Amino acid sequence: MNNCISILGGDNRFKYVKAFFEKKGFAVNSVFYGGSDEKTEIAETVILPVPIMRNGFLNAPLTEKKVDEKSLFDILPENSVVFGGMSGEPLKEKCRRKGIRLFDYYKDEELLNKNAVLTAKATLILSKQEKIPIENGEIFILGYGRCGKALAKVFSDVGGHVTAVTGKSATDEYPFIHFSELKEKISASSLVINTVPSPVLGEEELKAVNKNTTLIEIASAPFGIDFECAKKLDINVIKAPSLPGRFFPEEAGRAIAECIFKEMNKCQK
Repeated sequence: MNNCISILGGDNRFKYVKAFFEKKGFAVNSVFYGGSDEKTEIAETVILPVPIMRNGFLNAPLTEKKVDEKSLFDILPENSVVFGGMSGEPLKEKCRRKGIRLFDYYKDEELLNKNAVLTAKATLILSKQEKIPIENGEIFILGYGRCGKALAKVFSDVGGHVTAVTGKSATDEYPFIHFSELKEKISASSLVINTVPSPVLGEEELKAVNKNTTLIEIASAPFGIDFECAKKLDINVIKAPSLPGRFFPEEAGRAIAECIFKEMNKCQK
């Protein structure tokens, strides 16, 4: 692994990823990022965004260039070392066929925990921007994994009445209900935040939602909220992907960079 790195795509976080590695003495170029030079040579060490692909294209929201999966693999050097987030098994298999070593940094426990805290803080900021009452509000948090736990703490710390909606596990820290009870009890909520990346709020549950309640979707695809049904029922839904990149790009970018740097050092041992 040499001291040249190419960063392909990414949101505002990756400006800080680039700065981190430049401070470490690496020569870093950004491609498919704002006004970057897209004809530049791609280094043998590549950093990809999280998620790597979005809607069938490289996750590169700061450029109008559309890079599909085939085009991405055409430019990745054979036998290169690639760091990406939420890669998925099909992408890993294609990398193996091309002799590319792919490391999924979004499986790192430390990074996931940092990201969960930033996501929770960003969700609170978004809620306040949308003028959603938090203090004494009835906050239903769907899913009680890393993000759910971080959300529960952040919203309860500012006076929200948190109810965790769980699958298998319960919590002694906050009131909780099982997903099977959601249809009966969701009408009491003033704000519902979904962290579950699979359907949990369908037509039956949505029909029980109070019309003044706001739903925030922070999960990744295929999402937990039936958006079409919510629209028909005139329920306010806020889609909020990649919140750390929107509200805390520097902190989130540094966390990604530190994780990748740690993995790089392991590769060289």
